This record gives sequence, structure tokens and C-alpha cells, in this order.
Amino acid sequence: MTLDIVQSVLARTDNLKEVVSQLMQRIRELSGARTVVMAHCLDEDDGNPVHKVLGVNPERRQILSESADVNRLIEILHGLSGSTIWRPGEKKGEAESILERLEYGLSFAIPLNAGNKRVGGILVLGLQDEHRVASIVKMQETLSGVVALVLRNAFLIQSQKSIIAERKQAVKKLKRHQDHLEELVEERTADIKKMYEDLKREIIERKRAEEELQKHREHLEEMVKERTA
Repeated sequence: MTLDIVQSVLARTDNLKEVVSQLMQRIRELSGARTVVMAHCLDEDDGNPVHKVLGVNPERRQILSESADVNRLIEILHGLSGSTIWRPGEKKGEAESILERLEYGLSFAIPLNAGNKRVGGILVLGLQDEHRVASIVKMQETLSGVVALVLRNAFLIQSQKSIIAERKQAVKKLKRHQDHLEELVEERTADIKKMYEDLKREIIERKRAEEELQKHREHLEEMVKERTA
């Protein structure tokens, strides 16, 4: 069954949304849990953990992704060294108190590590069968290493797609800018050519006016000479 899950997930490594959806669905079916939550976890440069809820199964409980309680559970999960079973009623830790508030009973958390890097985690909430918990957790632990690698690869593929898309947009923007520059150059060249033609006509007209003025001056001088003769 574990191999079947891995194979179905590996077939979708280029689609992060499909990977997450398939994993949560199969984990919920296998465990009989009421809700499965998957999160992407990482450390900021200042060492503080941050996370993003990738999905909730079933989808009708998607509102949980915005719940402060569920987000706190993910923060707790981020700090776990390994898979942890939470049994509300047996002890009153913070996680158990949150689960009681959410009206979930037996639950467990699975950190997802790729190498020594925490890449995510899975919350399996509201298990129905106490007797199957140990075997389910063991199987999930076996699966978690592969899941973490698949998630990391899916994130890398998604990141590469985003980079490629951004570069395509940048190339399009540059092309539009170049086209605009070419249009401006053509417009400016046309303006300069028109200015040159206008100046050329103005010079010709001014020269013609000067010639006419000179003729008029010479005519006046001749008339003056004739009257004084």
C-alpha cells in the first residue's frame, strides 16, 4: 500500500497541487482520520520558522487553514524531532488542549524532512481506531521520507516554472520596450525630417523674399535717379 501511494504521488511530481491533494486523500483513507492538513515549513534567515498550509482534506474543512489553532499546531509540529502521537485526556500539553478545543481526539503529527532540512509536515487529526494507531504511524514514518523528497522536488519544479514564467514576462516587457523605442525613433526621425524640409522651404522663401526686396530697392534707386537728373 505504501508503494502504491508513492507511485501515485511520483506520477504527479510536476504538479504541486496534485501531489498535495493525492497525498492527503490517500493518508486520510488509510488512517481513517477525520481531517488531514499538510503544510510547507521552512526557516527564515533569522531562524524563525514560517509555514504555509498547502491543503486540507476533506476540502469542506478548508476553513481550518485560517484557524489560529491549526496554525499553532503546525508551529508545534515544526519543532518536533519526529512523529508524535497526541492523546487528549492523557496529558494536558498545548497540542492536546488545542485538539480538545477543535473537538478532535486522537491525532498525530508527521514532520517531513529532506535530508536534515525540514520541508513540511502532516497533521492527521481525529483518528477513529486506537488499535491501528501504532501501525499507521509506523507506515507514515516509512512514507514520510519519500513524501518529503517528492514535496521538495515539487517545490523546486514549481519554483523553476515561476522563474521561467517571470523571465518570459521580462522578455515580453523588454520586447515591448524595444518596440516602443523603435516607434519613438521612427517618430523622432520623421519629426526631424519634417523640420529639415520646413527649414529648407523657409530658406528658399527667405532667399526669394530677399531677391524681391533687392529688386524693389534697385527699382526705387532708379526712380530716384530719374527724378534728380
